[in-house]
Amino acid sequence: NDKGYSLSMAMDHVPVAEQYGFDAFIYLKTFYLMKNKIPYYQSFKQAVIEDARLGDIPHSVLGWRLPTLFYIWHTFFKNGSSMATGFIFLSILTALIGFLCAKELSSPLFAVPTVAFLAGYFFFGATSFLIVFMEYRGLLFSLLAFWLFIKKRSALSSMIAIFAPLIREVYIFVFVSGFLGSLVTKRIKQIFPWVIIGGIFIALYFQHYLQI
Repeated sequence: NDKGYSLSMAMDHVPVAEQYGFDAFIYLKTFYLMKNKIPYYQSFKQAVIEDARLGDIPHSVLGWRLPTLFYIWHTFFKNGSSMATGFIFLSILTALIGFLCAKELSSPLFAVPTVAFLAGYFFFGATSFLIVFMEYRGLLFSLLAFWLFIKKRSALSSMIAIFAPLIREVYIFVFVSGFLGSLVTKRIKQIFPWVIIGGIFIALYFQHYLQI
């Protein structure tokens, strides 16, 4: 802002209980609680309860985020500002993969607007606390899986695709698309990897349900 206070600096502060009311701060608070060696489910529960809007744990499994991204953050980032820096590299990588996908379907010239749209989408996230939202991370794995599918690397595509819904459940459409795409094109041998990886996802999600 005009006082020289950056988003990276703001992310280095632990959200104070009952002084926040936004999902992004729940995620950031969970990250810092895990840094204090508190297990994920206990950390997420505490972060939700301390949100000024809420005060109680989610009663539906859909109200709980999967732990995948939080474990990644916990492993690779020491604080919020390093997460912000990582987001820049995530943005660049996602835009490059988006370019490769579009180039395969059209031409390098028409693939350039794809990168522009992705850059705008990520720039919007990089200028606010939306930077911690999981949809951005899931998009990277979705596009990478899509590119591998176009290249007829179905088995590898399905293995990459599992990370998208494990980060955010809404990306389950990646699995549905891969399965139906293989079915419609009559690539029967390519269907089995999607079935197997899909079964692994169901098993992991059921374990998540049991933990909740």
